Amino acid sequence: MKPLEVIDKLEAIVSGDSKYYFEKLRHYYYGCMAASKFKEGDVVKLSKTPVINNENAPGWMSAKHFLIKGAIVTIRTIDYYHINDGDSHKGGYYRYGISFEDESYVTTKELIKTPHHHLFFLKEESLEHIPNGN
Repeated sequence: MKPLEVIDKLEAIVSGDSKYYFEKLRHYYYGCMAASKFKEGDVVKLSKTPVINNENAPGWMSAKHFLIKGAIVTIRTIDYYHINDGDSHKGGYYRYGISFEDESYVTTKELIKTPHHHLFFLKEESLEHIPNGN
C-alpha cells in the first residue's frame, strides 16, 4: 500500500480537528517527493557498479552481470529515509526501487532471461540522469 493510500484510509476513520493533521501529512509527503531528484517512471542509469559479494549482497549474486555502471533502469518506487540520531536530525536520503528491462540471472550453466521484473533498491548517489536521452 502506498503512503497516500494509508493516509487516506486513516483519515476516513477520524473526524473533527484530526483531519487537519492528515492534510498536513499529505502536504509533507508531496513536498518530500517533489524534492526527489528522480520521479517514478524516469529512465536513468547506474552511476557506479554496486559492491556485490556473498558478504554484503548475497541475494544479488545472480544479478551481478547486469548491475553494472551505465546499465539503464526505470524508477518504480521512491522512499525517503530520515536519519534520526537521538536529538540531532541529520537529514536523510532517497532510496529508489529500480527495475531492468532485460533482467536475467546466471545459473552455474547458463544465462536465463526472466519475464519478471524484480525491484533492486539503491540510494540516489548510485543513479544519474541520461544526458540528452542517450
